[in-house]
Order: sequence, then structure tokens, then C-alpha cells
Amino acid sequence: MIKKIGNLNKNKIISRRLFVLVAAKIGLLGIVTSRLYNLQISEKRKYEVLSDKNRIREWKTPPQRGIITDYFNNIIADNQRVYQVHLSLEEVSNFNNSIFKLKNIISLKTAKLQK
Repeated sequence: MIKKIGNLNKNKIISRRLFVLVAAKIGLLGIVTSRLYNLQISEKRKYEVLSDKNRIREWKTPPQRGIITDYFNNIIADNQRVYQVHLSLEEVSNFNNSIFKLKNIISLKTAKLQK
């Protein structure tokens, strides 16, 4: 009779432990599932934009080379500095003043400036 009571207590303890472990696993699975839902469905737009910004980048780097000559020392390719100026009319408060400053910096002639 004493053995039966001991077995019942052991079975109750094992079943309680099993219930706690199963409940913890289900709870953990629920937390992981809700986090995945939040990341993949709720915040989809945010991560799409971040992904596009990370993927699409435009870098303009000039080639780094010296003067390339042929057998007779004729220049085939040479490095020349090229500058580009982009003026946005929305951002420039005084367009004529900006053009006048640019004319002095890059030494434009008046005929080219009028074009």
C-alpha cells in the first residue's frame, strides 16, 4: 500500500513538471510567433525602405590612372579634372548673385554666362 502512494506522488510530480515545461514551450513559441508577426507584417513598410536604402547607393568615383602613352609617346588617355555645378532654384535665394560668384570662381566669359 505504501508503494502505491509513492507511485501516485511521483506521477503527480512528473505530470506537474511536464505541464510546466509544455506551458513554457507554448509560451515561448507564442512570444517568437508574435515577434515574427510584428517584424514581418506590422513593420513591413519600415524595413522595405531600410532595405532599399541599404541596397541602392550610387557612388561616382573617378578612375585612378596616370597618363597612358603609346609606343611613340603620344598621349592616349590623360586625367583631367571635371567639376559639375548643380543649382536648384528652390534652394537659391538670389540666383544672379550665385551666378556672379560662380563666374569669378570658374572664370566664365560673359558670352558663355549669357547662354
